[in-house]
Amino acid sequence: KQEVVAQYATRLQHSKYGWRWYFSNPSAPGVGVDQWWQKSDQKHWFIKCGCGKEDYITMDNIQGGMFVCLSCGKELDRTRGRWVAKYKDRDVSGYWIPLLIAPWVSAKEITAKHKEMSEEQFTNFVLGQPFVGRGNILTKNLLFQNLVDDINPQDARPIIGVDTGETIWYCIGNKYGIYYYDSCKDYSVLDGLMVRYPKAIMVADQGGDLIGIRKLREKYPGRVFLCYFVGNRNNDEIVKWDDSAGTVTVDRDRAIQLTVDEFTEHRIPLWGKEAEWHDYWLHWSRLYRTSEENALGVKKFHWEKSSTPCDYPFCTVYWRVGMGRFMEQMSQIVMPGQRFGEVGADLVEGRAFIPRENW
Repeated sequence: KQEVVAQYATRLQHSKYGWRWYFSNPSAPGVGVDQWWQKSDQKHWFIKCGCGKEDYITMDNIQGGMFVCLSCGKELDRTRGRWVAKYKDRDVSGYWIPLLIAPWVSAKEITAKHKEMSEEQFTNFVLGQPFVGRGNILTKNLLFQNLVDDINPQDARPIIGVDTGETIWYCIGNKYGIYYYDSCKDYSVLDGLMVRYPKAIMVADQGGDLIGIRKLREKYPGRVFLCYFVGNRNNDEIVKWDDSAGTVTVDRDRAIQLTVDEFTEHRIPLWGKEAEWHDYWLHWSRLYRTSEENALGVKKFHWEKSSTPCDYPFCTVYWRVGMGRFMEQMSQIVMPGQRFGEVGADLVEGRAFIPRENW
């Protein structure tokens, strides 16, 4: 867990002699061990063929059940090689160790694993590379395809998603999409938003701070809800509201997946220019999905975050939870290319949308 890794690093920060070694299979680009690989000199195992050609091994070298030289076609001796750094003068020393360079693992075994494993497993655990698959990470292109270079028509109820803690992170949106995000150090800012928007609903993390957000809920009953994340519920219910307690219980991983999918499907507009949403994107780049199979062979997905700030994605999930209940006219016919919240429009991007009252 990245939080544990960060904790160990703080234990060594005073030492003049402490070295940190990171050993792991990469999962997604830019997170976990891959962030250190990107900072390193990136050493590759180069093998020299008898013909004089020297290069590192990839899957292209497997031909005819052997590892062969791509220049002359002769079989390679993988024990005869050397580490070659891609970059010089970098403080971090990094080694890429794919299973391809293990001389006791044959080309036939690698080929068999390629057929047996999923693409994600093979990439992570055989090639030793981060895997970018649909839904495993919200890429910059997928997020920024939702940009709307215009001003949000703030004529609908705003929903405020808040991730609490020492720093308070929040985003604001309505049925047209998300139009603002920021951070603050005290709850006077959030109090001011509730005054500015008399119809606003706030959904906030209940665990980051136990006092400030609960005082805000007491001040605005029925308008501020505390969100409790739970594990996989194994039923169709992702969200469960308790109005009397002012809480909402949410299936964490499924709610994150829903939000990522809607960004991927171009359904959550972000109002503004790319430069204005850069910091928001940085937080999303630190969230990635992992998977594992249980004893019954059923694959379970879990969204992990890096130790660096990764709060705006959770603000967005809280916002999305609130939108699911409080957005006007939310029920709608979903069509390919439809944007989230564009209900009631007669024609958007050449596609007709059906208002709820006209079902």
